[in-house]
Amino acid sequence: MEPAQRRLGGGMVSLSPSQTPRSSDKPMLDLGSADSNSNSHNKYDKDKGVNVQVLVRCRPLSEDEMRLHTSVVISCNEDKREVFGPNSQQKELYDQAVSPIVYEVLKGYNCTIFAYGQTGIGKTYTMEGGARKKNGEFSSDAGVIPRAVKQIFDILDSEC
Repeated sequence: MEPAQRRLGGGMVSLSPSQTPRSSDKPMLDLGSADSNSNSHNKYDKDKGVNVQVLVRCRPLSEDEMRLHTSVVISCNEDKREVFGPNSQQKELYDQAVSPIVYEVLKGYNCTIFAYGQTGIGKTYTMEGGARKKNGEFSSDAGVIPRAVKQIFDILDSEC
């Protein structure tokens, strides 16, 4: 099957429809029930052989920006599945975009999540989030990385 091609800003990006091959010597976890936790658009993407997803997160205006009456340059249409608006929460983004990928990792697939963009737009906040609470629990604004690590260990713990 020929790779799908998509035009992005004058350049071409090739998207391979095949999945990452699994190493035969990796131990496999039975995560059959875990697939029910993934949302429907990820199942749709897997059925179509999509290996690259692009998600957009629009951060809210900072206090300084509000004080200066800065206008919003980009407006987000919240009904699109790949756009997370300024009022989106860390948990919402994680549950919809990252949690299904963690299950793929535990099935033996290679997966990468990264944040890209201009300085000050919220990449570190999205990936790392806020500080931990004193009792070791996550704060409500914990980011992608601590949530993914916790999910991996929770799943592994439940399998043992």
